[in-house]
Amino acid sequence: MSLKDLHLYYEFGGEKVIFTKEELERIKDFGPPGMTLMGFKPREALKRKHSIHHSSFMYPNEHDAKGTSMAFVALLQKMTEMNKIAICKLIARANSAPKFVALLPQLEKFDASHVQIAPPGFHVVYLPFSDDIRKLVFEEMAKASDPQVLAAKKVVGKLELKDFSPKDYENPSLQKHYANLQALALNKDQPEEIVDYTAPAVERMKKRAEDLANEWKGLVYAAGYDPHSEVPQKAVKRSVRLIFLFSSSMPFS
Repeated sequence: MSLKDLHLYYEFGGEKVIFTKEELERIKDFGPPGMTLMGFKPREALKRKHSIHHSSFMYPNEHDAKGTSMAFVALLQKMTEMNKIAICKLIARANSAPKFVALLPQLEKFDASHVQIAPPGFHVVYLPFSDDIRKLVFEEMAKASDPQVLAAKKVVGKLELKDFSPKDYENPSLQKHYANLQALALNKDQPEEIVDYTAPAVERMKKRAEDLANEWKGLVYAAGYDPHSEVPQKAVKRSVRLIFLFSSSMPFS
């Protein structure tokens, strides 16, 4: 049997509809890569929940298409003045499925020293289809009392880092990689031990906030509560669940 004897089909209405290879390729082809403008919407129409994928950033390419910078700047300024966003159909590459995106304008910004802190361009926000949006059902949870919230704030305040900068900490994964390369180059049996300064200082944290943490624990959990026990234990009825929310960097209004 040769490849010519193989056929692809889709069963429809009790019959097998056979497709050729060329027909399948045409079915998957939604058009050439590019972006098609569908219309404009008020900026307020774009919500945080509409962002289902990390956004991209778009700016003109004068090298490949002459005159794009002038049209780009005019569109950017006008959309900003009118407080609008653009809805477009995007085909990122050949044979890829089309997606709807929102173009969120961003003007160029400078700091006091006239150093650019925000480039001009459009945030390309990928929008959901109707079947991507679902209604979430949340269980009713007991709310924290004022004493519980105050006790939790004391713990967080005691463990707050002062003058933290990521530049003060080396990447432990890279340091381990360099140590392995050094051991390989010097024919060492074992690489040098790497100290991971990004690991939490548990003992130091205990000294700083152990009393406050025990106070918070006494307000939240019942007496004799053991978090390491395999037997399910119930907290007191006024239990609290701490949820840390990380704010998005999307420049939504």
